[in-house]
Amino acid sequence: LFDTKQISREEIFITSKVWNTFHSRQLAIQAIKESLNNLGLKYLDLALIHWPTGFKAGTDDIYPRKDDGSLIPSDNDIVDTWRGMEDLYRQGLAKSIGVSNFNIKQLNTILRQGSIKPSVNQFERHPFLIQQDLVNYCRNHSIAVIAYSPLRQADRELLENPVLKDIAQNHNKTVAQVALRWQIESGIIVIAKSKRRE
Repeated sequence: LFDTKQISREEIFITSKVWNTFHSRQLAIQAIKESLNNLGLKYLDLALIHWPTGFKAGTDDIYPRKDDGSLIPSDNDIVDTWRGMEDLYRQGLAKSIGVSNFNIKQLNTILRQGSIKPSVNQFERHPFLIQQDLVNYCRNHSIAVIAYSPLRQADRELLENPVLKDIAQNHNKTVAQVALRWQIESGIIVIAKSKRRE
C-alpha cells in the first residue's frame, strides 16, 4: 500500500512490543530493530515493553522453562531495558515509548531512574477489572492509559451481565458498546483484542 501510494506511512499508527526474552538495554534495541525489519518500516509510532518481568534471553523458546516446567526469569533490571527504550526513542526508531502491564511500584522505578517518562501504560481494564488506582496514578503522571481486553475477552459473564444488559437496553445499544463507551468516556484509549475473529 505504501509503494502504490494508496496510503502514506504517516496515516497509520503502528505499535510493537519488546518481548520478555529481550530484557536488557541492547536486547530491547535488537528486538525493535527486528520488528522494524520484519515490518519493512523505518520507525514505530509506539514501542512498548510487553511485561515488566523478563525471561532468560538467548534461547529459541519464547517461554524458556526449567525441568520442573517453571519459567526461567531474566536477571536483568527493568531499568536497563527501559534505557534501551530511551535509546530507541533518541535514535528515532520509535516516536514514543511506553510500557505494558506495569503496576504503580514498577512505574515509580522507571520514573525515578529513567530520563524519559513512559508515554503510555497498556494494561487489562474492563468493567470487572477497573484498576482505578493505577489509572489515577497514570493520570497524575501524564501517562496515557490503554485498555486491552476491554470486553474481558468477550466472555459470557460480561456480555450477559444483568446490569450491563439493562443499561444497554435502555440506550438501544449492545453490552459491548456500553462497556467500550464507559472506557472512552473515562478518558481511556481502548484497543480490541484481535487474536480470534470472534
